[in-house]
Amino acid sequence: MFNYRPFKHSYNAILHSLLLVKQHKLIEWVYQQMLIDGHWGDKPLAALNLLNHMKEMGFDPSVLHFTTLIDGLSRAENLDACKNFFDEMIKHECLPDVVCYTLLNVFTYNAMICGVCMAGKLEEACFMLKDMESRGCNPNFTVYSTLVSYLQNAGKLAEALEVITHMMEKGQCVHLLSKFKG
Repeated sequence: MFNYRPFKHSYNAILHSLLLVKQHKLIEWVYQQMLIDGHWGDKPLAALNLLNHMKEMGFDPSVLHFTTLIDGLSRAENLDACKNFFDEMIKHECLPDVVCYTLLNVFTYNAMICGVCMAGKLEEACFMLKDMESRGCNPNFTVYSTLVSYLQNAGKLAEALEVITHMMEKGQCVHLLSKFKG
């Protein structure tokens, strides 16, 4: 699709533009490309320094900046940093929007699905996935891969395939299918 590989500074502009034109499926793809290119989101200290630098230069961080940070940190499963940046956002009177709350809900659902899977309650985890979707909270690849991995490890291959098929039918994270093992 693209022969151009953006520098890390370009990704924020690309993601922002896709958000403005409501190309949500492409946002996930670009974000995964960013990770593949080695621009990982689990650097809370660097992010905090960037926010402070923005403020020193006279630019107030927007909800987009905070949401992007929270998204990257949640994908890196750094819940403490997510909470700190959420608190920082509120402190700066930057009100979270539906995108920010949705990201936090996805992270919460993933944690609950993982916990239920670890307890061996895989049917309940599948129900949670359906409940998540019925509430308008679209699962990300981490949610799908967590559930599929536990189903595969439990020998429930038909159920794992059902989750993958459901993911494909919804058109979500299809570009990441090769990451599923087995």
